[in-house]
Amino acid sequence: MVEVALTQIDYYCRDKGLILAGYYQANTNLKDSAPDYFAKRMADKIQENFSSAVLVMIDNSKLSLDCYEDALNVYSHSDGKWKLNDDLNISEKEPNTLAEIGRASCRERV
Repeated sequence: MVEVALTQIDYYCRDKGLILAGYYQANTNLKDSAPDYFAKRMADKIQENFSSAVLVMIDNSKLSLDCYEDALNVYSHSDGKWKLNDDLNISEKEPNTLAEIGRASCRERV
């Protein structure tokens, strides 16, 4: 069912000139910020159509009203695995948006 939905989203994006460039997820367990099987599978499917895709995991333990710490971990696909990419993580010293991270990822690979 998910693959059908991704196919429909892909057709929509192509029709509108958009790119499905990544997937983000927050795990239910507060102490678990690692990508699970489903997150990796979703990101793999997206990466099949867009080689610069990213997987963003929200670190629930770092979320607060003030958000003084980076709460997003950005993974990129390398050597057949999703690896944490510290160069793309959001930092309070250099505030970025996910759109800027996506553009940076695209520029690296183009």
